Amino acid sequence: MSLSKGDCEDLAIAKYFVLRQLGVSEQKINMAYGKSFDTETGILEPHMVLIYYSNKKNLLILDSLKTSLTRLDKRTDLMLEYSFNTESLWRIQDGHKGQLMGRADNIKRWSNLLKRM
Repeated sequence: MSLSKGDCEDLAIAKYFVLRQLGVSEQKINMAYGKSFDTETGILEPHMVLIYYSNKKNLLILDSLKTSLTRLDKRTDLMLEYSFNTESLWRIQDGHKGQLMGRADNIKRWSNLLKRM
């Protein structure tokens, strides 16, 4: 359940493009997909957030479920699987960009959104 109106995807996408417009480098931010533990239902639910790479050890999460920035290593309720930007897609491993999985334009909905932008 979100603290705000709208889907987590919508909020993560909005944050991504606002930060890009403000001059934040694409290498510093990624969209990320995974699962979040819902304390109300006790189950894992699909979830999307924005990651800000402040440095290699501090990945900050901009999330619709929390009102403040939180380091990924402090988010025991969040299990991220993939991250992507406008160019590439990675499998997240040990809380970091891991294996390069390919080009982000292979993500059909993301690619379509970028074309519309």
